[in-house]
Amino acid sequence: MAVKHGRVDVIRELLLSCPESIEKLTTQKETVFHLAANKCQSDAFEVLLDEAMKLSQQHLLHQRDRQGNTALHIAVSNQLVRVVKLLLTELNSETGGHGFIIQVNAKNKKGETALDLYNQIPNRAPEIGHLLHVAGGREGYLLQQKQSFPNLRKCEERPLGGFLVVLLCSFPCRCLLLLAAVATFIVYALFTYYIVPKFFIRIGSHYMKLVSNVVFPSKKRLARFKRSFWVQMVGITSTTAASNN
Repeated sequence: MAVKHGRVDVIRELLLSCPESIEKLTTQKETVFHLAANKCQSDAFEVLLDEAMKLSQQHLLHQRDRQGNTALHIAVSNQLVRVVKLLLTELNSETGGHGFIIQVNAKNKKGETALDLYNQIPNRAPEIGHLLHVAGGREGYLLQQKQSFPNLRKCEERPLGGFLVVLLCSFPCRCLLLLAAVATFIVYALFTYYIVPKFFIRIGSHYMKLVSNVVFPSKKRLARFKRSFWVQMVGITSTTAASNN
C-alpha cells in the first residue's frame, strides 16, 4: 500500500525494519518495482531502487510478472521518463559494474521488448525513445533474426548494411524473395523440359530437310565427269604447246 500511494517515508521505515520485504511478490508475480511503475510513483521507484542497491537486491529488476513484463516494460508503457532514465543508467565502478541496471531487450510473453511497447504508443515521449536507442534497444523480431544470423550485428553497424539488413529481414521482403525463387525454379523447369527439347527437334528436322534436298551424283555421272574433265585438260594442254611452237 505504501508503494501504491507513493509514501516514501513509510517505504524507508519498512525496509529499515524489515529489509526482506523488498523481495515480496504479489499473486501476479509483481515486485515492488512493478507496483511503483504501474501506479506511476516515480519517487517511490527511486527510493526502492536506492534501497535495492544498498541491499544488493537489484536482481529484482529482472523479475517478470505473469505477462512476462519487467519494470522497464511497465515504465515505458506508462511513459515514465524519470523511471526509464533510472533503469537505463549505465553502471560503472562506483555503482558496481558495467552495462545497465536492467536488460534493455528483455521480451515479454508476446515477444515484445520495451522498444516494441514504445512504438505502439500514439503520443510517445521522444526522450524515452532516445534513451532506449542509446542503450541498444531493439525490436523483438530483430532480436529473433540475430539469433538465427549472428553476423547481422556487424552488418547493422554500417549505415547501408543496416538498411539492407532491415529491408531483407522484413516479413514482406522475405515473402517476395521466396516467391521470386519459386517463380525462377518454375521458369527453369519449363525451359529445360519443354522449350529446349522442341527447339533442338526443330533444328534437327530442318537440317534433315536440307540434307534430303541435296542431290548427290551417281557413280556413272562421276565417271563421265572425270572423263570429260581429263579430255578438256588434254585439249587445253595441246593447244598451249602448239601456240608456243
